[in-house]
Formats: sequence, structure tokens, C-alpha cells
Amino acid sequence: METAEQLKRQIESTQSLRDLVGTMKMLAVTNIRRYQEAVDALGNYFGVIEQGLQIALSKHRGTPTTWERQPSEKDGELAVVVFGSDQGLCGRFNEQMVDHVRETLVNTFDGQRPARILCIGMRPTILLQNAGFKVDREFAVPGFPTGVTRVTQEIVFAIEEWVSVENIEKVHIFHNELIRGSFYRPNDLKLLPLDADWFTRYEEKEWPNKRVIPTFTMEAEQLISSLVLQYFFFSVYRAAVESLATENAARLMSMQAAEKNIEERLEELKMTANQVRQNSITAELLDIVGGYEALGGNKMKLPEPEGGACRLPAG
Repeated sequence: METAEQLKRQIESTQSLRDLVGTMKMLAVTNIRRYQEAVDALGNYFGVIEQGLQIALSKHRGTPTTWERQPSEKDGELAVVVFGSDQGLCGRFNEQMVDHVRETLVNTFDGQRPARILCIGMRPTILLQNAGFKVDREFAVPGFPTGVTRVTQEIVFAIEEWVSVENIEKVHIFHNELIRGSFYRPNDLKLLPLDADWFTRYEEKEWPNKRVIPTFTMEAEQLISSLVLQYFFFSVYRAAVESLATENAARLMSMQAAEKNIEERLEELKMTANQVRQNSITAELLDIVGGYEALGGNKMKLPEPEGGACRLPAG
């Protein structure tokens, strides 16, 4: 049985751990809100890209562009970008992501192994390597917001090189996304190929104000290529921010479970401490009673006062 002093130290340590977990919970909640606001703000940016594509393609109908490819899931080389985390304390965040990558390769690409794999985060890199995949490049999980911009630019440059130099035709982005609250699920985005239907969607879209239609002076194909790269930037940036939000949501769930376990442990320690204290009090009382009985208890004679017995005064 642990001593009262040992139990007191354990209770103090557990309370400190509970405070730390509470702080991590609040930090995760704050980060989730911040990243979700960033995702919402990206909507305006994507709207500008769509409008630019709409105008450029309206002047470039029927002419193939640099980025246009025929839709194909089985032919051509494949490259994937996988978003994960560097830090732990987020449950099966990375394991679920890597499991989803493996399932997609089997179900969508008939087991085709990617020619290039780019990972954001140390933990998915290790998991993929343990599963027998070769990771060509790894980035640390970026800080927000400047770090996300830098890493996104690096990824877009890599995609542009894959397509132009290595003749890779398919690029998929894998990341976790929030569903509601702190619940999330793995998601994958087909970045390439951009088939004819993708371009036709913007070609046929009506401009909201036909009286004022923007124009441009640069070559249409050059403008479209630039806008497509901006579309890639938007898609990768959004995947990065959603992954960061989801990582914090996963960490929040882990901290909630940890907090529950800590509270249960703290209650158990307090009950044990109370029991030890009660046992100590009981032992002390038994020692007093035992000592009293050893001295004779009620049979013990009290000394008479000096001068004989004490008498009460008469009447």
C-alpha cells in the first residue's frame, strides 16, 4: 500500500497533467476555428480563378491546351501527394490516411504503384515506407499561414515538373477533411488529368453580366496555363489547411479521451488517499484503545486525594 505522502504527490502530478491536457484542448479548438476560417476565405480566391478561366476559355474554344488530357485511370504514370502530421497525440490520423491511400491504389488504380510519392509529414512517410512504398520527397508539416504558402508552391512546382519532364499524367492528393465538429474522414482529390469536360464546364458557363465582359491582351493559351497553375495552387493549399484543421480535430478527440481517463484516475487516487487516511486514523484509535486496555481500562484505580476521601459539606 502506498503511503499518504506518495499518494499526495501522485494526485498533484495528475492534476498538473489534467491542466496541460486542458490547455492542449483549448489550443486545438482555436486552431480548428482559424483553419476553417482560412478554408472559407479561399472561396473568393477560387471564384476569381473560375471567372478567369471562363473568360479565357470563351475566347479559346475547341483548341487543346497544355494541361488538357484524356481521362484515364489505368494508363499513364501516377503521382500522389499525401498530407499527414509530424506530431503524435492525434489518434489514428496518419494510419487512416495511409490505409485510404492503399485502398484507393487497389480499388481505383488496380494496384498501380505511384511513380512519385510526395509526403507532408514525417509520420505518413514512415508508414508508407513500412508498407513497401518509396517516398521521393518529404516536407515538414508547415506552420500557418506563411509556411503553408511556401510548401504549396513547392508542391505545385513538383507537379509541373512531373507533367512536363517525367510525363506523369495522373496526380492525386490525399488528405483528411472535417465532416462536422471534430469528426473527420480521409479524402482524395483528382488533380490530373484535366479532361475535356473540365474545360467545357467553364466554356459553356454564362457570364453574369453580359453588358460588361472582361477582356485580356496576352495569349489565351498562356493565360489558361497560368490559371490552371493557380487552380493547382488553390487545390493544394486547401488540402493543406484542411489537413491542419483535421489534425487538430483528431488531437482534440485524443485530448478529450485522455482528460476522461485522467479524471477517472484522479478520482481513484483520491478514493485511495481517503482510504489510507481513514486506515491511519483507525490504526491510531486502535493504538489508543489498546494502550488504555493495557493499563487496566475501567479496573484501574485512581489515586485518592491527599487528606483522605473527599466529603461533601453537611446540610
